[in-house]
Amino acid sequence: MSDLSDLQTTKTQLIARLKSVTASDKPSYNIDGQQVSWTEYASMLRKEIEAVSRLIDAEEGPAEFHTITYT
Repeated sequence: MSDLSDLQTTKTQLIARLKSVTASDKPSYNIDGQQVSWTEYASMLRKEIEAVSRLIDAEEGPAEFHTITYT
């Protein structure tokens, strides 16, 4: 697999995880002194998706589009 393919797979997995986390409301809670914050987790996933998206854009390089206009 190429780096670009790996990044696209990672992004797909992160989006799936975010969908799973946000599918229903989950409260933040403490278990044996360990804090679990779903809001912070969802925020972290969004930031990771943005970061991976930037890496994908960098791997793909600049794009050039040609258009033709008729009058």
